[in-house]
Amino acid sequence: MRATVSLPLVRETSPTSEDFAEPQDWVLRHCGQNPSHHTYREIIIRPLRAWRQT
Repeated sequence: MRATVSLPLVRETSPTSEDFAEPQDWVLRHCGQNPSHHTYREIIIRPLRAWRQT
């Protein structure tokens, strides 16, 4: 599983990481530097596989 956080209004994105703490740290730093940026979106990528049952 990989996670990233995006800031949709200004199109900025955290680094993608397998550890959720890295994107979360980015959000906290970014929010501290830009108090008006308060809407974030977490994006989680999970590899899934589906098999067709016959």
